[in-house]
Amino acid sequence: HPNYFGDIILWTGIAVSACSIISKPTDWLILVSPFWTFMLLVFMSGIPASEAAFKAKYRNVDGYKEYKRNTPVLIPFCFCWK
Repeated sequence: HPNYFGDIILWTGIAVSACSIISKPTDWLILVSPFWTFMLLVFMSGIPASEAAFKAKYRNVDGYKEYKRNTPVLIPFCFCWK
């Protein structure tokens, strides 16, 4: 799900760049956005829902198990998390 990785990186970059204009203590809440995006996509609605749908749809397709074994879940070219 490299598109999910891109979303997480995008919101993290926006939050980091916005840190330079923080003036009030409550402005630090902007850092919640990348954390929330990560939690949603990785643990709640993104990857789990997609993986369940793909498993139901492609479980009988030749090569699906090999695809699952050889494709990283979140970070492209990183095979430490499958």
